[in-house]
Amino acid sequence: MIKSIPDGIYPTMITPFTADNKVDYNGVEKILNWYSENGCDGVFAIC
Repeated sequence: MIKSIPDGIYPTMITPFTADNKVDYNGVEKILNWYSENGCDGVFAIC
């Protein structure tokens, strides 16, 4: 288990939803790709 977070950029990921209130998995993929392409070192998505 990791006891500390390495240095870097770790944004809190939002969860996009569809109009019928379901998780928008296509939107999640787009957000993760954007984070990766823009230099983020990881994502905080444990909420």
